[in-house]
Amino acid sequence: MHAGKKELRAEMLRQRSSLDPGEVNAKSSAVMESFLSTGKLMQHTCFLVYLPIKNEVDTRPLLQELLHQGREVYAPYCDSAQPGRMEFYRVRELGCLQPGFCNIYEPEPKQENIFQNHAPSVAVVPGVAFDESGYRLGFGQGFYDRYFSLLPGPKPLLAGFAYDFQVVQKLPADPWDIPMHFIFTETRTIEVFTQSESN
Repeated sequence: MHAGKKELRAEMLRQRSSLDPGEVNAKSSAVMESFLSTGKLMQHTCFLVYLPIKNEVDTRPLLQELLHQGREVYAPYCDSAQPGRMEFYRVRELGCLQPGFCNIYEPEPKQENIFQNHAPSVAVVPGVAFDESGYRLGFGQGFYDRYFSLLPGPKPLLAGFAYDFQVVQKLPADPWDIPMHFIFTETRTIEVFTQSESN
């Protein structure tokens, strides 16, 4: 791990944990509003969306809105029997989600509901920090980079959700890091488009 990643991760998590529920709700609403008003993303019908933990931008209202619009919505599931592996399963209502890996809410892993990547899609990705080139700092376990690098078919458009303070000018990047196409915060939208293989 880069020497700076550990310190940056600790500082970002400290700042995020200091947000009160009202700040999280207000900032999350602004992020969601910007996302829903981005035509390049909303022309898609299939969305992969994380569920929040530890004061991450709250995506639950976004899932609810996408379901209300009749979109296909998928959320991540991590199998404790297969460390480091993540899959996405269809969500039809938020009430069916249950606490799972690291107490993150997850869908039931029914094989008939697993995400089949046959058409262009959008993935909403969490992060501890992002930089203005689209690179992301996660918790260091590599779930998202591994999932998207191994995913067959058209690569999803990747949208990172963060608070303003989580976006830095430049992160130390590794060769396997997959950059975002968009980063949304409560005050701005950064459009990157660095992946030539994106749809």
